[in-house]
Amino acid sequence: LLRNFRGHSGDVTDISMSPTDDTFITSSTDRTVRMWNLEQAGCIAQLELPPSVGSAVHSTFDSTGLVFGVTAPMAGGGGQHVHLYDARQYGAGPFADLKVEQSSIEKSIASKGVARELAMDLSRADWTSMRFN
Repeated sequence: LLRNFRGHSGDVTDISMSPTDDTFITSSTDRTVRMWNLEQAGCIAQLELPPSVGSAVHSTFDSTGLVFGVTAPMAGGGGQHVHLYDARQYGAGPFADLKVEQSSIEKSIASKGVARELAMDLSRADWTSMRFN
C-alpha cells in the first residue's frame, strides 16, 4: 500500500482512473463522488447526491477523460438517475441529467425475447457498475 486516500464515510463502490492524467474518481455508499489526484493529499472535489437517491452510487470516466458519469437508484426503486459531467467543469453541475425508468428497462429486456416475469426481475436488479461504450 503506497497511500491511503481518506474521505468517504461509507464503502467505496467504484474507482475510475482518468485515461489522460493522474486524476481518479471514487463513488461511495455515503452518496458522494470524490475526485482525487495521485500527487495530492485529500480529495480535490466532492459531489454530494441528494438523500432522495439510493446509496448504490457508481461512477466512471469515459475513454477521453473529459466526461464522467454518475448513476444512483431512484427513490422507491423506480429506476436509475444518470448524470454526465464535464470533468473540467464538474462544479457547474451535470450537463446531462437522465432518468432511466424501471418500466423502460423492463420493456427493453422483454423486447429481446425474454419472458415477461424474468424481464421484470432483471429490470429491478441493482446496478453494479457503469461504463461508456
